[in-house]
Amino acid sequence: MAAQTTQTRLLSTAILAATLALHGCGGGAAGESSDNGSVSIQGATSSQVESTSSASEANAQTATQTETSTTNSSTTNDTVTDSSQTNSGSSTQTQQDTQQDQVQNDSQDSSQESDVALDIVISLQPASQSAGKGESVTLNVSASGSGALNYQWRKNGVVIADAVQSYLSLSNLDDSDAGVYDVIISNATGSVTSSGATLSLTVNQSVRLVWNTPNTREDGSALAQQEISAYRIYHTTEDGSWGASVETQADATDYTFGGLGSGVHYFAVTVVDTSGIESDFSNIMSKQIF
Repeated sequence: MAAQTTQTRLLSTAILAATLALHGCGGGAAGESSDNGSVSIQGATSSQVESTSSASEANAQTATQTETSTTNSSTTNDTVTDSSQTNSGSSTQTQQDTQQDQVQNDSQDSSQESDVALDIVISLQPASQSAGKGESVTLNVSASGSGALNYQWRKNGVVIADAVQSYLSLSNLDDSDAGVYDVIISNATGSVTSSGATLSLTVNQSVRLVWNTPNTREDGSALAQQEISAYRIYHTTEDGSWGASVETQADATDYTFGGLGSGVHYFAVTVVDTSGIESDFSNIMSKQIF
């Protein structure tokens, strides 16, 4: 009976070892339960399976790490490329923005300069005139603006030396004075140019004589206004012959000759009293007609 019980336990132990091996439980537990050779073999096989499984897991991890590395490398490259492209695009955009800002600034500066030039306002433009040779004329301009105003007159676009006032006086005119005159007006903000004034030279064929009413006779005695009967005006030319005299009223103090020819003309005035007595000639006056 005791022998049968021992055999039965041995059999049960062998069955238990086999079951453990088949279910893949630790080989060490199976070896401790029995010295049976099959039990040891089953345990060793289980260990090899575990080693193989660990190697496979290691390989899988290695493959996963490789893929991850590759992915990271690709991602990094893509990031670098995108960053480079982004930086390049940003640099180009910055240059374009800078150029656009510069154009806008230049446009604003130009606009401001144009506005500054309007600071000078001309209220009176030089007027065109006609004058005879030998006569005098004056051209005028009036303007306002900030600060001191500077003037520079020109004739036919050419600067006239020392003509730096708000007016331009010309005397003893001749043919060379005819032309178009303007003036440049400037201050610290800019300059403006007046409109042109045309100076035309005409042939003045007239002369006006003016005299004062005498109050004494040649002997020094008094001459009353009511004693004057008339004035006689004499006219001659370069040949020295006096033409017919012209007689005016007693209260006249001037007389004008017109339609005179070219050359030098001479004039004199006498006074006639109520008795018909005529004075000597006044001072001789002359006028040249061109």
